[in-house]
Parts: sequence; C-alpha cells; structure tokens
Amino acid sequence: MHGGTGGTCTVTVDRTLQGNTGGRSFAIGATAGYQYSVNAWNIVPSLSLNYRRVSFDSFGENDPTLATDGLAIAFGDRTIESLRSILGAEISHP
Repeated sequence: MHGGTGGTCTVTVDRTLQGNTGGRSFAIGATAGYQYSVNAWNIVPSLSLNYRRVSFDSFGENDPTLATDGLAIAFGDRTIESLRSILGAEISHP
C-alpha cells in the first residue's frame, strides 16, 4: 500500500484437502443419594461424579494434486480430561 490508503485483497480458494484421524473416548459416572423425612417432607440430597477422557490422534491434511502450499492444517495427538461433580437436592411434600 502506498500513500496511507487502506485496501482489501480478496482471495478465493476452491479446493478440497484430504485428511484422516482417529480417536478414543471413555466416560464413567456415579450418583449417590439418601432419602429421609422431616415433618412430613421428603428430602433427598445427592452427589454425582462424572469423569471423561477423550484422545485424538494426530492429524494432517494434504492435497494429492499439489505439493506443500501452506493451506493444509495439522495438529499433534491431544488428550482432554474432565471431572465434574454435581451436588443436588430434591424436596417434596406428599
């Protein structure tokens, strides 16, 4: 750019890149609670725990018709873990 003026450059890409990846997931959860009555009210406190682990294999795109041109993406192996707890209560009057 010259003279301090702004400009816009538009590039159109009409290509399909190919790639293949895999992954695994594991999840487990448990909930525990106890019901008791107080003055004709039912009270049920509870606690839940949930664990999840997801693993993704590395991934890379390519265009079989062209050499490396910078448009393909790639990332390495990745693992994500989550542990969630939920504290709850149910109160009812029969």
